[in-house]
Amino acid sequence: MLISSCSGVKRIRINHQARDIYVKYFRLYYFKSIIREGFENSKSINEILLIDNSIGFVEPIFPTEDYLFIDSLAKADYLAIIKDSIVRKTSIEGNQGKKVFEFALERYSSKSTKRTAIKHFRKWKRVVNVK
Repeated sequence: MLISSCSGVKRIRINHQARDIYVKYFRLYYFKSIIREGFENSKSINEILLIDNSIGFVEPIFPTEDYLFIDSLAKADYLAIIKDSIVRKTSIEGNQGKKVFEFALERYSSKSTKRTAIKHFRKWKRVVNVK
C-alpha cells in the first residue's frame, strides 16, 4: 500500500513538473512570437530573438500544431496591437504608437494564457501518453 501511494505521489509530481515546464515554454514562445509579429518580423528583432536563449532547447518541445497555434495567436494579437495604436493616434499626445512590449508582457502573464497553455498541455499529454 505504501509503495503504491509513493508511486502515485511521484507520478503526480512528475505530471505537475511536466505541466509547469510546458506552460513556461508556451508562455515564452508566445511572448517571442508577439514580439516578432509586433515588430513586423524585422531583421533586427529576429537577430535579437535568435541570440536570446530563454527557451534553450535544440529540439522542439511542442508538437507542430502547438507552434502553429501560438503563432496564430500572435498574429491575432498583432492585429489588436495595430488597432490599439490607431485608436491612440487621436488620444493624448505622447500616447501614440505601438506598445508591443507592454502588450506582450500582459499576454505573457495573463491567466488566460496560462489556461490556454494548460489546455494544450492536456491534449499533448494524451498524445504522448505522459502519466
